[in-house]
Amino acid sequence: KVEIGSLLVVWVALVALLVLRGGKGAPSLLGVRPCGASYWAITALGFAWLLAVSVQAGRRLVRDASERQAVGILRLEGDVAWDGPCAARCLVQAFFAGIVAGLVGVGGGMVLGPMMLELAVLPQVSTATTGTMVLLTSSSAAIVFLLAGIAPTDYAVGFAI
Repeated sequence: KVEIGSLLVVWVALVALLVLRGGKGAPSLLGVRPCGASYWAITALGFAWLLAVSVQAGRRLVRDASERQAVGILRLEGDVAWDGPCAARCLVQAFFAGIVAGLVGVGGGMVLGPMMLELAVLPQVSTATTGTMVLLTSSSAAIVFLLAGIAPTDYAVGFAI
């Protein structure tokens, strides 16, 4: 429950930042000019906030893994052996996967799937996780476009159903 709540907080905050910042074809609610100082300040705020959330999540994963190991709970097939270097490597890989996904125009989950398989995550878990990432990416973009009046509401509702 905590993880889902955290995920929703991150999603809502990112949608809010995107709507406040605006962008090409989607005007800002604050009147921020694309590529102006405010635009880049809001973008930097988003990066800093996501980095802080990611580092905190990595620390929690490492802490939880060491606590489970300390009380003798064995890892199951597909469990990642979380330690500091593994969490740091995943953070860096996820950052660059996000850049690649943004450049190519796909959800980050499509790029992170192979990384999870490399970590020996079960294919079913990797598929469910990447599907969730694609859902979050596409839904945030859809909301930004709907609020900007770019996407026709009747089409959006039709596709959402």
